[in-house]
Amino acid sequence: MKQRTETMEPTARIAVQKNLQKVHDGTNVYLNKNEEFQIEFYNPKKDEIMASVIFDENPETYFEIILRPGERFFLDCNPITKKRFKFDTYYINDNKANRYAIEDNGVVTIKFFNRQQKYQQYLSTWMPYGTTTPSPYNTGPYIGTSTYNTSRTKSFPLDVSYTSNVIGDLQTTSVYQCSGDDQRQLLMDSVTPKSVETGRVIEGSSSNQNFINCSFDSEVYPCTTYKYKMLPVSQKPIYSDDIKQYCTQCGTKIRNEKWTFCPSCGKKI
Repeated sequence: MKQRTETMEPTARIAVQKNLQKVHDGTNVYLNKNEEFQIEFYNPKKDEIMASVIFDENPETYFEIILRPGERFFLDCNPITKKRFKFDTYYINDNKANRYAIEDNGVVTIKFFNRQQKYQQYLSTWMPYGTTTPSPYNTGPYIGTSTYNTSRTKSFPLDVSYTSNVIGDLQTTSVYQCSGDDQRQLLMDSVTPKSVETGRVIEGSSSNQNFINCSFDSEVYPCTTYKYKMLPVSQKPIYSDDIKQYCTQCGTKIRNEKWTFCPSCGKKI
């Protein structure tokens, strides 16, 4: 039997009605106002992995989900609130101060963590949804607590506020100061304001997905990280692959840019 030697990494992608959305410029995903979306997770590894998710760099939106080996799952809601992910948009004046205020709008950060490696035997049992007897089998993805193996081991449930020593990079703050040039620019912006559409993730309709609480001993550092920027479709530029070309004589779609003649009517393109 041939053994696989390549390392496969877990993936997380934005989807709408389970249709994966195209990512532009490496991070940008464009959604409509009040559009509900999902996150498609895939675990190609031979062990469970944990994924953490946070929207708009807001710690209150943080949650974790555990995926079994080979599992592909479209998550449509926050497992804690059971409310679907919804992209809401609004308009603001386009100036430097407001651009700073919205720089985290629509940012989705997803991190995958491997199980913590232990040298002693480690046994665990899972509680399937709707049963009362522990079992090694389950019917859906898990959410639950995580234990980090740091110099001071710390455990925390999902329904408490997090401190900086748990999610240190989420507690950092920045101070925005205006120089003289900035103040002049702000004054000019206030005289001739322009509007720009921006969007954030809010709670949508109720979800019918079910989850159970569980424990997972994860590594401290993520093995894979994804970061997306969800933007309103009004901000989507025109990309070359969005431009469709048709035959001016018969209307046939030109599917190959190397075509010099229309395959239907023979007209020169």
